Amino acid sequence: DAFADLVPRVFSTFTIPEYPSLIFNEIHFNPASDANNNGSVGSVSDEFLEIINTGTKAINLDNWIIADYSSDRHVVPATTNLLPNQALLVFGQNSFEGSFGGATVQAASTNALSLSNSGENIYIKSPANDIITMLDYPGDVSGESITLNPDITGTTYIAHSTADVDDGSFFSP
Repeated sequence: DAFADLVPRVFSTFTIPEYPSLIFNEIHFNPASDANNNGSVGSVSDEFLEIINTGTKAINLDNWIIADYSSDRHVVPATTNLLPNQALLVFGQNSFEGSFGGATVQAASTNALSLSNSGENIYIKSPANDIITMLDYPGDVSGESITLNPDITGTTYIAHSTADVDDGSFFSP
């Protein structure tokens, strides 16, 4: 006990950071149609990721990173705030037309998402490179996106045309 009295006591609290609720809802990695609505099909420009804020608070995504196993593919610009239930839609290139259902729409800061047609891991990272969420997609669908089924709340990704949608569409960014 006498020795313990000589050891300084430090009382501190450890706070686990609260990570935002972001999910990959839809990914279009092998496009064969005009997903970005610009009038032409592009293997780079029509690739997209749809990320949803499923939380109850707005998320400030300033300088957050979308990456794959080899490199950073998109750095989210400053002043990007994602409201609850709002989508961040990132296309491969800056050639999109339209509002896409009120999503925040951006082009990959590297001018290409470079999504592998045979599957890979995609990460959302904080500016400090902490991995917030990850998607490991198989790359077994061609010419259409894969999406959560049911939309946003599902746990399984399937071909968009067979998802719980009324029109049998190949994508819905």
